[in-house]
Amino acid sequence: MKVNKVMYLCIAVWALWMNNVWAQDSLKITIQQTEKRFLENNLLLLAEHCNIDVAKANLLQAKLFHNPTFSAGINIYNPENRRWFDAGKNSGQYVFAIEQVINLSGKRNKEIKLAKIDIQLSENQFYDLLRTLKFSLNSTFYETYFTYCSLRAFDEQIELLESLQNSYKELKNRGIVSLNEVVRIQSLLYGLQADKLELQTTFNELQAELQLFLQDNSRIFIPELSDRDFVFLNPSDFAIDKLIAYALENRVDLKTAKNEWHWQQQKLSLEKANAVPEITIGADFDKRSGAFDNQFSLNMAIDLPFFNHNKGTINAVKAGLKQKEILIHKKQKEVETEVLKSFANAVEADIIYRSIDVDFEQNLKSLLQSITDNFRKKNISMLEFTDFYESYRDNIIKVNQIKNKKAQAMTELRFAVGVDLIEN
Repeated sequence: MKVNKVMYLCIAVWALWMNNVWAQDSLKITIQQTEKRFLENNLLLLAEHCNIDVAKANLLQAKLFHNPTFSAGINIYNPENRRWFDAGKNSGQYVFAIEQVINLSGKRNKEIKLAKIDIQLSENQFYDLLRTLKFSLNSTFYETYFTYCSLRAFDEQIELLESLQNSYKELKNRGIVSLNEVVRIQSLLYGLQADKLELQTTFNELQAELQLFLQDNSRIFIPELSDRDFVFLNPSDFAIDKLIAYALENRVDLKTAKNEWHWQQQKLSLEKANAVPEITIGADFDKRSGAFDNQFSLNMAIDLPFFNHNKGTINAVKAGLKQKEILIHKKQKEVETEVLKSFANAVEADIIYRSIDVDFEQNLKSLLQSITDNFRKKNISMLEFTDFYESYRDNIIKVNQIKNKKAQAMTELRFAVGVDLIEN
């Protein structure tokens, strides 16, 4: 008796909570609309895109030349005539000089090339983040959709059982059916409601993820999926060697690894250029302290590379370049392995999905109503009735799980290839 009271209380709390949840505005949304909202509103993407602007600004800076340096000196106090800041024509002293640093090894052009590679790296990181987030978004969308389908199937069962329960209560009060039959129906109903509560919890967790992706928690998003949207591509239509080749060409993370190698290579070129000293050329005018009055001089200065040839930095960059080569080969093997695994999973999931009779779900729903009607008419036993209801619940969940596996496997395959699959 205490167990029944606890169950009643749990279901009542759940019903009250669900009324509050579904009191929020709900919005039916397709996979295309979901992706559009995601691209418009996702703050992480917007923040990552700022790195591209930073890299472009660095390129602009790299294109600039060194500023010339101007200096001036003037006599503060002339002790001979006791004059402050004496800059007179006959007795004053002042000096003006201008200097310009000139690169002898093309360092500016090498810095520009390095900045351009930085832009490519920033763009690749952005698109790799976009690829990863879209994969997670699509995966969440499909799982939310099929969880919602299972919930609606539970609602149909619960609605029929609630109607049957009310009828049997009336029949029990009239002495036509026993208390045992009423309790069996109630037990079946409470079991379904408890299972639905667990499924609803899963749906709410997925819904929270979807709302986070879309940056909108003011409404409940109800995924919609047409047959055309769902039955997207047959993995058997693709040759695995072509998929691997396509992935090796298009995977953004692999492009990033190659760009990092190019960056390291350009860095090596720049560090070798840094070993070449810069030359400073300038001119100055000296009013009185030179070899003669009003002296104009041309100056040149250059570091003498006797001790520092930048060898340590050059060797470190060479080691980094070798490391990047190894990482490229490692990433290529990872890409190949991911495509092979995802393709195998997609083929297996597709085979199982296509083995389901297209009319199975509709026939099952029709049978649900028929079994309920026949039970009302006493044409089937309580045992047959409860067995069918439990079987119906399990089958609906399993069918939706198979469809979800199919969608998830194809989403994973597209993620592994790097872009939407091409047709042969």
